[in-house]
Amino acid sequence: MFFIRKTLAAASVGALALSCLPAKALQVTGQIQNAPQTLSASSTGLQFPTFTAANFPAAFAGLAPNEYLSLTNVRITTQGKAQGTFDVYNSDSTMTPSVPSGVFGYNLISNNVPSVLQTTSNQTGLTNTTGTVPVQTNTNANFSGPPTCTPPATNGQTFFPGLGTIYFCKTPGQASFTLNQPGTSSSMLTWNIAPSTNQTNDIASLFWRTGSSLNLNTTINFVPSSVITTSPLSPGMNNLSFLLSALPADTYLTYDYDKLTSAVPAPLPLLGAGISFGFSRRLRRRIKSASTLVS
Repeated sequence: MFFIRKTLAAASVGALALSCLPAKALQVTGQIQNAPQTLSASSTGLQFPTFTAANFPAAFAGLAPNEYLSLTNVRITTQGKAQGTFDVYNSDSTMTPSVPSGVFGYNLISNNVPSVLQTTSNQTGLTNTTGTVPVQTNTNANFSGPPTCTPPATNGQTFFPGLGTIYFCKTPGQASFTLNQPGTSSSMLTWNIAPSTNQTNDIASLFWRTGSSLNLNTTINFVPSSVITTSPLSPGMNNLSFLLSALPADTYLTYDYDKLTSAVPAPLPLLGAGISFGFSRRLRRRIKSASTLVS
């Protein structure tokens, strides 16, 4: 894809003319260099080639001496699937709420820039198992003081008139669910990671063009829906992750550059040179005539 952008140069009388050539857009891609891997909530370094003459020789081969490349945008594209298990807790001692499908969404985050939230509305196969969550149970009751409760159990107490306060462990009901059955695959995700708001490395950073490769931290953030964040239910994430595609070509960066032309001196215009030469001849003739009259 090419577009034209005019470059204007103002020149005063007698100044050298400046070149004025259009700019062109240049787009190149660099595949991921390391093997496909699992992205989790902790930082994961993905290795991509930086934009250098060594990594992308074709992009630099056609540059004229007065041309240079200016980075304008970087995007990441990846494909894979969200997977793993998550727990849902129930703090009610009488209800057994149901958990429907589609209660988790996720963002992939690169260069500190999250993708559009992926949910069942825009992702194929982003589902989870369904079922009910058991009621909360109370154990270890006594009148002497709060017992030692093992998480996720917490301390509870109830006052009985004439008897005093009874202390106990309240253990929420718990059920485990699976996100995305094996074999399901997400759609291709593409989003701008520079320039963008809150980016770690801005568009002018040497991060994008220095060295043989760059380490781009990429993480995943799972976002539970209100279905399991409203009392008495609460989510507990357990082994949730994003598995990159087994094909390295499915994860890559796209670099957008403008090919710009720098201002360079040009020969003095022939018309200006002719005018200057003619004017100097007439001036010499007038001086010669004036000298003859004086003598």
